[in-house]
Amino acid sequence: MLTWSDIRAIDSISDPLGVVSVFVDRPDHAAGRLVRAVALAGELRRLEGEVSDAPLAAAYRECLPRIRPLLARMLDGKTPGRALFAPLSTEEVFEMGVGLPVGVTAALEQTAYVRPLVAAFDEGRPAGLMVARAASVQLFQWQMGAVEEVGEYRFAGASTAWRRGGAPLAAGLAGEVRDIAAERAWRR
Repeated sequence: MLTWSDIRAIDSISDPLGVVSVFVDRPDHAAGRLVRAVALAGELRRLEGEVSDAPLAAAYRECLPRIRPLLARMLDGKTPGRALFAPLSTEEVFEMGVGLPVGVTAALEQTAYVRPLVAAFDEGRPAGLMVARAASVQLFQWQMGAVEEVGEYRFAGASTAWRRGGAPLAAGLAGEVRDIAAERAWRR
């Protein structure tokens, strides 16, 4: 699961020539792989056209064959989003899966481009899900595309309380859920 520490560590990847950062979403279906591949190729061509410095353009072109197999693998990933970071003056390449879509983007900057990761992290912040039953409530936490059970809360005499109007029971339940939401920093 993506954390602020991960984003800070990736943001610290730097290179005197620059870092190629590539983001791509997992295709929705088999035909979507070709669409994503075409979009990714277009992003890489756009990026090449934007590089005006001759030594930088040469380093970028030399980097492409090195990362091409990894780019193909990004389209087959199991996670909703994938990212790759390749410093131009080394052979290193950093890859990661992201629990949410990150779009299709390529960038070349002095440090790794992390804006899509920040957006995914913000969108993937913890949220509470509640499933109400006659005598209990089951709470889940959704974060970065993963669901975790928080717990089930049972209320003694709940079935008869609901039939009598249930206002005190509902108020107690709402207070309990508010407390759990505050404890877990749920905003949604």
